[in-house]
Amino acid sequence: MLAGIIRAELSDGMRQLRTAFGHLNQLRDEGLITTTLGGQAVFDEATQVLADLAEKMEMLACLSESHSRQRESNQERLFIYSLLGEIVGARPAKTSSRFVVKEPQADVAPVYGNRHWLKLLLTQLLRELDANINPAERIVFTLRQLGNHMVLASSTEVVPTAERNRTKPPPLPDGGLVTSFCQRIVDLHGGTLRLQFEDDGAENRISGMTLSLPTSAEGLRASGPCAQCPLVEQIECYATDLAVLMDRCERLESEGKPHA
Repeated sequence: MLAGIIRAELSDGMRQLRTAFGHLNQLRDEGLITTTLGGQAVFDEATQVLADLAEKMEMLACLSESHSRQRESNQERLFIYSLLGEIVGARPAKTSSRFVVKEPQADVAPVYGNRHWLKLLLTQLLRELDANINPAERIVFTLRQLGNHMVLASSTEVVPTAERNRTKPPPLPDGGLVTSFCQRIVDLHGGTLRLQFEDDGAENRISGMTLSLPTSAEGLRASGPCAQCPLVEQIECYATDLAVLMDRCERLESEGKPHA
């Protein structure tokens, strides 16, 4: 499954890249590349395709790392409110104002996870919401503590007419990569991700999301696959050491040495 996703995403990205640069070469040969709006449009398209491809490569690298036995530690202490604010603040001004991260009314505990993976996860979720939700609506995030879990949910509110300066963008090409990546990262952190969809004619568009992550190291360890639990490795090491110790005791007893 993973190999199929990688093949499909890279093939599609390279096809778009070849088409864009084919246009660039044609315009360059005709001497029009720097003097027409068409030339600038093709340059912009190529730049966007390259940016999308680089982002996909990063997701594929993280997805591959997440399936490796040599994964990075998932024990860094992180406040999702601060991380989400950092991501929104780094977006272009014309799109960052569309997102509102409400400060929690009560304390929300930190989660324990891989900062890079969680940041990429939230970045992708914001991109999906931005591309799918009507630009006449503002996207609002709220955080709350529910038991030993942090819950991040999105909702929408109407943007005043004077602030509507964007047209509705086309949906982002997914092909399964974004969904697979987000679900994998959430699973590794012992959480759950629920996406809400609404029918938009020929396709379903994401209309909201709810992300839940454990806020205790104990909850994180309990949620992981048993084969990856450090307790299993500790038990195996203990059994090995115990076997060696018992063998040594038996040899000392058979040799009749004192204090065996």
